[in-house]
Amino acid sequence: MSLSIEPYSPDHNYSEISKVFFTNSTVKEFDSVEKRDAFKFKYLDDYLENYAEFCFVLKEHNYICGYVIASNSTFSHLKQFPYYSEFEIELTFFPAHLHINLLNKAQDKAVG
Repeated sequence: MSLSIEPYSPDHNYSEISKVFFTNSTVKEFDSVEKRDAFKFKYLDDYLENYAEFCFVLKEHNYICGYVIASNSTFSHLKQFPYYSEFEIELTFFPAHLHINLLNKAQDKAVG
């Protein structure tokens, strides 16, 4: 398996990134397209649009099979995740957070 990690770019195949996202999502069904899009924005698109410099994709033979998306400021997500305020002291010292998602074929390869 030939794997490579590279910085995210808007030029990457978004449908492949979405496939990784929904393959790993615990929520698979939505009442509407709007709810599906809002869910995807909250856990994926917001990071790609606003924190792209902290996002990376994992590729196997030019196909995206995983990603790491991150934010350097968890405080900026308080509107979306009000319960984060419970961790205000911790977030002062450790303000970043990240999400790692891999397709099954990329797991157990020491890249996660």
